[in-house]
Amino acid sequence: MTNLKHLLLIVLVALSNCGCSSVMNDIECRHFIEEYIYIEDINLTYNALGKGEIVVYPYSGHNGDKFCSFLSSGDLYDQYIDLCTKHNDMSYDHTVYVIDSYDFDGTSYAQCDFTQLKVTSDKDYDASHPKGQSLNDIIRFISFSPNEFIQSRYQNRFDYVNDSSLSNVFREITSSLILDTDELYESQQPYRPIDKLVSELKTDDLILLGYKRLSPLFCLSFEKEPEVKNETHNITITLDTDDGRSFSKSVVVDF
Repeated sequence: MTNLKHLLLIVLVALSNCGCSSVMNDIECRHFIEEYIYIEDINLTYNALGKGEIVVYPYSGHNGDKFCSFLSSGDLYDQYIDLCTKHNDMSYDHTVYVIDSYDFDGTSYAQCDFTQLKVTSDKDYDASHPKGQSLNDIIRFISFSPNEFIQSRYQNRFDYVNDSSLSNVFREITSSLILDTDELYESQQPYRPIDKLVSELKTDDLILLGYKRLSPLFCLSFEKEPEVKNETHNITITLDTDDGRSFSKSVVVDF
């Protein structure tokens, strides 16, 4: 959800408390992804959850209002349909609760998909990972995606309760990261977990990243520490997109 929508929701609630009327409707939508937001860059935080992870967030610009949705019109609606077509997301029949023609609680995803991820350090990590070389084989990638659910014609859901393949790191980080964790573990979900080393990622793993909303895209967890202890590294994340862009940001990590 964009900052603009958050502001709108607050205003609408305030108005309703003052006795002013708002129009509230359930509007039909034939697409699982209800909104796409244009991503201008990425932002990084380290150890935000207290588990030594790097969290990668999308950055939508200062206004955060570059989006298209099933409520759009004109060219913006055409862009939305093009993106739904791209993801084969054209026949998911459901209704969305809307206030005054604004969807305030929909599924939002990045307008671009990602094609490649690389993680490096500005210092020698160990004998096998000198300065500037890829750390992809020692970093765990943790995220979600509804892509498999959509490609299965909205049939394949994931059972987080009974699946024993998920790593302890995945469960620890997602339990801290996701506000509605109870929902995640109470019923089967359309959001497939992605829990593997960065070096093991396939292209399909980087499509429609995120859980319900655009924050964050994914987390990275180090599988091993550097050989030199108590040293500060500048870890750089480089993320390529399918529309020809490349985002690169660094974060200081104290090992």
